[in-house]
Amino acid sequence: MTNVYKPLVKWQKNGYDSKALSATIAKVEDDIEQAYVKKGKTSPLRTPELDGLISNAVASMSFCAKNVRPLKIIAANLYQLGMLSTLTAYLDKFRQENSTILLSDTNALIAKIIGNEDAPFLYERVGVWFKHYLIDEFQDTSHSQWQNIRPLISESLAYDNDNLVIGDEKQCIYRFRNSDPTLLHNLHTEEMAQGRTVISGNTIEENTNWRSSADVIRFNNTFFSALVKNLGYEDIYSNVAQQISPKHLSHRGYVRVKVYSGTKKEDWMTEALDNLTVELRRQLMSRYRPGDIAILVRRWDEGNAVIGHLEDVRKADPSFPVFRIVSDSSLLIGNSPAVSLILSRLRLLSSTDFSTSPRKKTQREIANLINRYESLRTDSAMTPASALDLALRAEGNTVSEMADPKKESGSTGQSPTSIDLVSLVENIIVNFVPEKSRRDENLYLTAFQDLVTEFVGRGQGDIRAFLRWWDESGHKSAVAGAKDDSALNILTIHKSKGLEYPCVHIPFAQMNSGSHSELAWFEIDEIPGVPTDCIPPMIPLKLSSSMEGTVFADRYAEVTAQAKLDTVNLLYVAFTRAVDELHIGITSPEAKGASIGPDIYNALTMCDPTFCRGLEQINGIHDLSQSPFTSFSLADSLITLGQPSVKSTEEHAEKTSLTPSRLLEVDCYDSKSHRSFWDNTHLEEKYYNIEDARDRGIMLHDTMAAIRTVADVPVAVNNLRHSKKAKELTETDIEEIHAIIESRVKDPRAARWFDGYTRLLIERPVVLSPSESRRPDRVVWTADGHIDIIDFKSGSQPAGKYRRQLIEYARLLAELGYQNLRAYLYYLDSGEIVEFAV
Repeated sequence: MTNVYKPLVKWQKNGYDSKALSATIAKVEDDIEQAYVKKGKTSPLRTPELDGLISNAVASMSFCAKNVRPLKIIAANLYQLGMLSTLTAYLDKFRQENSTILLSDTNALIAKIIGNEDAPFLYERVGVWFKHYLIDEFQDTSHSQWQNIRPLISESLAYDNDNLVIGDEKQCIYRFRNSDPTLLHNLHTEEMAQGRTVISGNTIEENTNWRSSADVIRFNNTFFSALVKNLGYEDIYSNVAQQISPKHLSHRGYVRVKVYSGTKKEDWMTEALDNLTVELRRQLMSRYRPGDIAILVRRWDEGNAVIGHLEDVRKADPSFPVFRIVSDSSLLIGNSPAVSLILSRLRLLSSTDFSTSPRKKTQREIANLINRYESLRTDSAMTPASALDLALRAEGNTVSEMADPKKESGSTGQSPTSIDLVSLVENIIVNFVPEKSRRDENLYLTAFQDLVTEFVGRGQGDIRAFLRWWDESGHKSAVAGAKDDSALNILTIHKSKGLEYPCVHIPFAQMNSGSHSELAWFEIDEIPGVPTDCIPPMIPLKLSSSMEGTVFADRYAEVTAQAKLDTVNLLYVAFTRAVDELHIGITSPEAKGASIGPDIYNALTMCDPTFCRGLEQINGIHDLSQSPFTSFSLADSLITLGQPSVKSTEEHAEKTSLTPSRLLEVDCYDSKSHRSFWDNTHLEEKYYNIEDARDRGIMLHDTMAAIRTVADVPVAVNNLRHSKKAKELTETDIEEIHAIIESRVKDPRAARWFDGYTRLLIERPVVLSPSESRRPDRVVWTADGHIDIIDFKSGSQPAGKYRRQLIEYARLLAELGYQNLRAYLYYLDSGEIVEFAV
């Protein structure tokens, strides 16, 4: 009888239901006749009372649609306002306790200081007087920044001084930092600037692109003209067309746009990465260096996908041209395996044996497992899976390889909590980081030790405080990376702004939306039924299509329009980085999650000859041979302009006085001493005497402990030479020790212990209990598959005296799961080697 029976019943049973708000309900609110089917309109059961009941019910549904939905949106986001309130309180407390301000506070602070004062007050406070101002990147200026700068510009203009403002609204990509491009757009309408402003660069005659090749410029001019025409951004992009510079008129360049066929991510992602691989191979074989190529992404999950794919390609295809990868993540200090090993040792030292349940592992057991894994990964060529498997298999043994506090401190009798943090890290590097890692990752190790030194300099030198700082913010620290022509550049579009590359790839130009909704601030005037004193003036809400048709609709439309414009600006920045070649990949219009993919596709299909003629007429282009526009067709989901480039052998990087004439390999990380940095402050220290048998043995033993390969002998002897205890040794004494050490290391019988091995442990303890451990001098995984245990001795004591000690070392390692063990006693004075059966 009625069209609204089912929705009304659904509401009666379940209460508010947004899905029940059909178009029919909206029609019924305007015309009661729409509530009935054809027969129902003339049915004797229809009465004025029934019409009234239906009208009231529909009105209630409409009221809920306008008021309940906003309340649900607010309720789902209200917790964020509470979090912000608590966070603000903690920030205020932090400022007061540390007598500091945040960088974000400066604008408000300056505005508060200035108040209503004029510019001379500012000059008085600063102590200098400026006549002219140049403001660059003005499109990224916020309102608060402009309010602080405006009095200075106004004062300058009052004295008829010239000022220069440079900006491009099309490159405004920092709205999340409160930048407002309308400030630049409306700057000439400011009262102080009216009639005194000259605008340059808005016409094609004044706008020349000196960077890109002809076809790259023509493609961008045509494509963006079509895109902004469809989206309604023609005012902002009115100056998008650029002239081709004279040097590039004959430099055609190459543009390639590929539309992926898959609609699901796993389908088009595979096609995008395969397409990227083919083009990279061609460019690298066309004399382009890896450093000439940039791959731009919007988010780092896309960048990681590219890096993972290229790593797989490099491993699977030995014929692929050699390249390295430079990215933000590759420069993070914490991504260094050697640094990860150091951190795992620190966590092991700071962990406790306390557990909340007998069934749970203690912190020390967990830290020991992680450290064992990191050690295996750093000390050998194991894959992560193999290292984890071996670490887990060794976990259940009754004895375990754990850090000995005395060993860690590098000083007998000192606990790791009493030694300074800088020295502790230095000891870990010397004793546990393999030589290959110390050489290959010297840059990261040095940068990490600099961070440790800086942290200790701030007055907090304990391990746990450092680890807390590292987990909170230190892990974001990166090394400063110089330009490397042997490495591909993978970076976000934001990071690429202002840069240029001969070849640019944008494999995911459709700008897929992220997994997290964007937040925006919404004003709230009133909420029916809620006291006004309980309503905050503004509240942060996650953007959602459910805001449409509510009191948030206008603000939602404004924010989404701004987000769309920001995405177009990102495209513009990305597309204009290319010099020779521009490679673009987008998903098909049917693909899910592409925020601007369909708009790109539609714009590409618009760029036919008719559209180009229209652009040429608008811009007054009469000589079509010099036209900065070009037509193209999206046939077979592919667009190509120009021809693939081959880099000329005459091209070379511009050299300056700062350009190095040659590059040097970075040496292995070198520590002058693996003892505490403060050992030299000890008073009444006993000095080495080479005539004393005990001192002689200690010198030989400690020097051998600093040697991993033959190449370490000079460094180890030099460490002895500069140690405090060697103060009374003559150069002849040092040369005598040097000759003995070098002879023992180069002995053919011992060669396998100092070269060609697969793994090495030096004085690594095997812990039996918290108070007892055993520590062989050297354990070597030799190339022939054996594990050799070597103990160094000086003097002439009979070998039988040490047999039990060597056999115990072998038994403990066997309990750890190691096989093919051999035990040796190596007399350093005589060179005698004694093997014990195990």
